[in-house]
Amino acid sequence: LMGWDLYDTFGRDVVRDLMDPGLYDMFIKIGQVLMAKLAIYMAVVVIVALFVSHRLAGPLYRFERSARTVSGGDLTHRVQLRKGDEMMDLQDEFNLMVQSLQQRVAKDRHLSERVAQQIQELSQNKTIPAEALQRLRDLQTELSHLTSAFKI
Repeated sequence: LMGWDLYDTFGRDVVRDLMDPGLYDMFIKIGQVLMAKLAIYMAVVVIVALFVSHRLAGPLYRFERSARTVSGGDLTHRVQLRKGDEMMDLQDEFNLMVQSLQQRVAKDRHLSERVAQQIQELSQNKTIPAEALQRLRDLQTELSHLTSAFKI
């Protein structure tokens, strides 16, 4: 805008007042051509900006959605970016992190199932006092809820 103002001021004040009037008409035509070029350049800049922002905002949106899904307990979810998107390294690291969490929760679930099974076997023993038996059943219930919120 400053460049256009300088150009317009120079043309209006210098060319019109100090030079040949025919030169002023040529100056007006050049100004119109420059305005058309400026409009084309601005359109190109807007298109490039939209393309670049789409390639950055799209992956960010996918990461946000994926983080929400994983925080909800779905450890089977993986981030899938389009080929050529930015942040492919972050996608790989995010997916490795979720895979690691999935493996740890699966291991904990397996362990809690084994402990719950042993508690079940102990609870069938008639020599255990009723109070201890109830505590074992409560522990079994807690163990069953330990990893139930996760989808593995």
